[in-house]
Amino acid sequence: MSTFTAHTLLSRPVRHSAGGASLRCPKPAVVSLPYYTPAGKKTPRSICRYVDPRSIDHPSNIPSAALVNPVPTTTAQWKIKEEDEKVELTFFAMGERVTPSDFQVAITGEVLEIKKQPVDKNDDVSFHVRLLVPEVYNKDKITVMLYSRNLDVSIPKVPKSQLKPDGSGKPFYRVLNVEKK
Repeated sequence: MSTFTAHTLLSRPVRHSAGGASLRCPKPAVVSLPYYTPAGKKTPRSICRYVDPRSIDHPSNIPSAALVNPVPTTTAQWKIKEEDEKVELTFFAMGERVTPSDFQVAITGEVLEIKKQPVDKNDDVSFHVRLLVPEVYNKDKITVMLYSRNLDVSIPKVPKSQLKPDGSGKPFYRVLNVEKK
């Protein structure tokens, strides 16, 4: 029994020149994937993935280093507003029936983590954000408020006179409560 397979090339083969370059790379650089998908298997036909930033598949879509150099930004999912004494981060459209107890907010070391698990088995919407919180912010006084389907995270800054020049400190862990406005 013979088997026939077809492949699609993802890159062009390397041309061999008449110089010494052909001695260094004897094999052409070609990547190929099966052109067909076997019945019953869901395999991608390409190794390239495209993520639409306007999609709702990843509702937060916020970079983890957004607080390192906060730039006032507003998107459909979140907003960052920087003031002299604090940074406010607002996540929009958290759901109609969410309560403060649905959220798990903790800060471990320099990472602020906000999670919300799906409410029921039919609901596949979850929320998980991890943000780097540098030493310029006061981790003891972070507040999280839920109001009108928006989650507001207020992160106060440490006064410049109290900043340590070497940035040393012990690991930090704190669980935060979400309050309702």
